[in-house]
Order: sequence, then C-alpha cells, then structure tokens
Amino acid sequence: MSLKNKITDILLERMSDAVYKAYFRIDYRRKYRFADILTSIRSLRGVTIVEPQGARTKMGEELDRSRLEVKFVPVGENIKEYVSAFMDDVRRVDGVSSFIFEKIVDIEKMKKTDR
Repeated sequence: MSLKNKITDILLERMSDAVYKAYFRIDYRRKYRFADILTSIRSLRGVTIVEPQGARTKMGEELDRSRLEVKFVPVGENIKEYVSAFMDDVRRVDGVSSFIFEKIVDIEKMKKTDR
C-alpha cells in the first residue's frame, strides 16, 4: 500500500469516528423554495446529509415548518462549538425564519453498541 493510500485510510477512519446526526426544527418563508434552502444548508462546512423528516406544517400566511435530520462531521471544533456555529450559519440562509436544535446522536457510538 502506498503512503498516499495509508494517509487517506487514516484520515477516513478518523473522520468516520466523528460523524453525528442531529435533529432541528426549521421555520422558513414560503416564498423561498424549500429545496433551495436545503441545498444551501448542504453546502455548509462539515455537513454531509440533510433530509426533511415528516410532512411540512403550515405556520401561517407566509411560513412553513419542517423537521430536519442533519449528518455532519464537526470540522475543527468541539461538537458544542460546531453546532452553535452551524445554527448561526443556517439562520443566515435566505428564507430561514428560525432554526431550533432538538437533539443529537453520535452515530459511531450507536454503531459500536449495535455490534
């Protein structure tokens, strides 16, 4: 195995040790396409997957609410600092009215207990 492959394997192994899944509630303005909002969230640092959970709820004339499952690798920070910065970034996305943290799960710990 080449040095490059060894380094790649080590980096991938370390990254997989820090994969988290979190649930958030998002309120967004209906005049913005929800798909565009999700694309903007997917582009944020460390985010790997963003999936809506359940049906959207109408919150009034202009707002809808949805629940999101987000998988991410907290790049360069501890988990608390990463989630706080991530939430601030999402709140700056055009169309997002509010973004509320619900819960977080360490995917790797779950995988290890399932084995």
